[in-house]
Amino acid sequence: MTNSGQELEQLVALLSSQEWRIFSGKIYSIKDKHWKKIPFIPNAFQKDFYQRKHTKNIILKARQLGFSTLIDIMSLDKVLFSKYKSVGIIADDRDSAELIFRDKVKFAYDNLPAWILDTFQVKTDRKGELVFENNHCSIAVDTSFRWGTLQSLHISEYGKICNKYPDKAREIQTGALNTVAPTSEVFIESTAEGNSGYFYDMCMRAMAQEEMWRGLTDMDYKFFFYPWYIDETYELTDDFPITQDTCDYFATLKANEYIQKYFPHILFWPEKMRWWQKKKEEQGDDMIREYPSFPKEAFDIAIKWAYYEKELWIAREQKRIANIYHDERLPVYTSWDLWWSGWWDDTAIWFWQIYWKELRIIDYWEWTGYSMIEIANTIVNPRYKNYDIHYFPHDGNVHEYSTGATRVETARQHLKGKVEAVKMNWVSEGINNVRNMFPNCYFDEAKCSKGLWQLAKYRRKYDERNGMFLDRPEHKDSHGPDWFRYLANVYADLTKHKAQAISYEADYSEFY
Repeated sequence: MTNSGQELEQLVALLSSQEWRIFSGKIYSIKDKHWKKIPFIPNAFQKDFYQRKHTKNIILKARQLGFSTLIDIMSLDKVLFSKYKSVGIIADDRDSAELIFRDKVKFAYDNLPAWILDTFQVKTDRKGELVFENNHCSIAVDTSFRWGTLQSLHISEYGKICNKYPDKAREIQTGALNTVAPTSEVFIESTAEGNSGYFYDMCMRAMAQEEMWRGLTDMDYKFFFYPWYIDETYELTDDFPITQDTCDYFATLKANEYIQKYFPHILFWPEKMRWWQKKKEEQGDDMIREYPSFPKEAFDIAIKWAYYEKELWIAREQKRIANIYHDERLPVYTSWDLWWSGWWDDTAIWFWQIYWKELRIIDYWEWTGYSMIEIANTIVNPRYKNYDIHYFPHDGNVHEYSTGATRVETARQHLKGKVEAVKMNWVSEGINNVRNMFPNCYFDEAKCSKGLWQLAKYRRKYDERNGMFLDRPEHKDSHGPDWFRYLANVYADLTKHKAQAISYEADYSEFY
């Protein structure tokens, strides 16, 4: 074989590797921060993501780390070196979509080596889309997709979309994400924007999955977090005093559990501290959102004022959110929350058992539009056989206008087991009782998933007019957490009296 033949064979072998095509700097070009054309060679954290990526990926990141560039190069590569592939990129608005297409996708395509570029016949080259005739592939940048089937989807700055354009976010969630097959790739990347919306919810769920070290299916989102301090350019060599506030902040980072676990090699030397201090002066309160140091700091406005965030995190770490089965040898208790708008419209119920001091929460049910008779006969009574007490809220003794009977009296006519109304206490006292009870709680992950999510979202009410959190819970989605407070009120008494009645010993490893 001639030298030219060997070189051609080696080139064909290299081109068959996507990793080489993207990492080598021989194929793709980008514009740097000074708008100069340079070869695209991924940095260390871009390589880390590429090597650990999953089918579904969600990236919480600091500004200007280059993940949108990497993903868009990967997207272009997919349509250049495949057949019958359609790739979509979603931007937060029309101007951003045009910039992504022009400065990332089209620029990288137009600057391919001539010997590659000449092999493609572009069928369509219009604003926001490239369609290739020879391999029947296409790549498009838009603000949403609701048609066809995509083999890869990139959603850029989804947090911003969810915060500024909630209707568009819902269209993406119900439309664009449904155009992607379960085994196809999805890349969602953003900085944190606000304490609600799809991006926030998806990050919280993916973080919970990560904390439990659970295996991922093709439809589960793998969580990635890339903080500001991994970028070596985020340093300042100028010599000026580092303030005490800055020193105090970095002292907390050195003790942070997440940083110790995932970034133990990071050293916060003075150059990084000075960069952070100057950037904080510029960004103000937005610093933790734009340049977070650990994931939960990015959503600080939500996490800081979430009542049970720490307790849920510890429960996942200790694997107390798992498969907790119903033990027929132990009585079942229920805790109810009823919020009434003229009929028994809305109800939340926790189902639980006690073994010594273990509080096993085995089930959760919440729905709208059921009468008490329907709830008793179709939901509660058939679910378990060995009910002891059903605990109702203190206003269960209020008389209904239509019948003259109290809610507790109505429930007693239809539910198996005793029905009691729990005395009212202060919200702050109930929340403190829950925190004291939490170390003894074991949750069935599948059956209690909605209730657990309600507990995770339970936080102080925010006064938007005055820009401050109030000393009371947000009422929206609070019904499950409200009755978890009441459950805590009776837990101490039950463990004291009921534990003595358990007369058998057993190996309970099968239940976890």
